[in-house]
Amino acid sequence: MAEDLRQRYAEALADAANSQTFKKPGPAWDGFRNMWLGYADATLAVRDEELERLRAEGKRLGYELEQWHAAYGEKALPGMLARLRKAEAANARTRALHPSAEEAHAAGQVLCVECAQPAPCRTRQAHDDTGGTDHGG
Repeated sequence: MAEDLRQRYAEALADAANSQTFKKPGPAWDGFRNMWLGYADATLAVRDEELERLRAEGKRLGYELEQWHAAYGEKALPGMLARLRKAEAANARTRALHPSAEEAHAAGQVLCVECAQPAPCRTRQAHDDTGGTDHGG
């Protein structure tokens, strides 16, 4: 199987380079075929190194997940999700009080309907994380 994979890599590399090496019969092309097989060996070596790195990363992540699970247990995730939903609901309520709906002002500014500060007001900026200018309020 490994030799078949090596051959497939070599042929794919040659095809990608528009080489006819593996399409031409005869020993005259053996030198070129060996060149492409060498490229395949280099490619397979890089692939093997990357697979080993990924395996090690998978083991590390599995270990971290086991440690997290041991520390927080089965009930941690549902509790975290409940807190997240509660925080999202509070955020939605605050955004409803400080909408970014435009309201014409004598100077042509857009004001927050709730606090009459230039929109988006600091409260809306904090919830939207827009990083807008701090206009007080």
